[in-house]
Amino acid sequence: MTTGKSGNYHHGDLREALVTAALKLLESGGVEKLSLRALARDAGVSQTAPYGHFRDKTAVLAAVAVRGFARLRAMLDAGVASRGAVEPEVRMQALALGYVRFALANPDLFRLMFSDSLCEAFEQDPDLAQAGAASFEPIREAVGERLSRCAEPAVTPAEGAAGTWALVHGLSNLLIDGKLSPESVGAPDIDTLVERTAGMVIRGLDAGHGGIMQR
Repeated sequence: MTTGKSGNYHHGDLREALVTAALKLLESGGVEKLSLRALARDAGVSQTAPYGHFRDKTAVLAAVAVRGFARLRAMLDAGVASRGAVEPEVRMQALALGYVRFALANPDLFRLMFSDSLCEAFEQDPDLAQAGAASFEPIREAVGERLSRCAEPAVTPAEGAAGTWALVHGLSNLLIDGKLSPESVGAPDIDTLVERTAGMVIRGLDAGHGGIMQR
């Protein structure tokens, strides 16, 4: 047990407390403000206590990213459930909306989850790799089912899923960075913009529609 000025922590509790503190620091000051010393301060433990759970700052960021991917997956699932989405086209619309809404609601966390600083962590941390893959699974499944219904699919399921993700992810970044707004492209709001973008992707999966993904 580790004792800090704010109370006592069991081994697992302290790790969770540190991840929670890291999320708060990320949201309030960005990655630059996040350090093991700051985590110890905010969790109310000694400056050496975090090293019992994280070897360095990158390990902390990886743990935060795992939490982020879990939140993203939960938001995607909730969006699909709220529509009673059964058809793959409807699921794709809901997933696109959930993805963008998550990004806009958690811009610093979203950037961290896909940052270059975690490239090696994805290869070395099975929890992070699994969380990232799990968040992508609903998109992969919906696109795969949509393609299975196409008479002349323009792409393979893997290509279609990657292209769908790339387009929605890029849209998220453009909106976060203020490089794009709904008004600039004649859309009344963000949800409409996302739905129209998803519609282009859906049509593009079928070569017969001459869509954006056609070879």
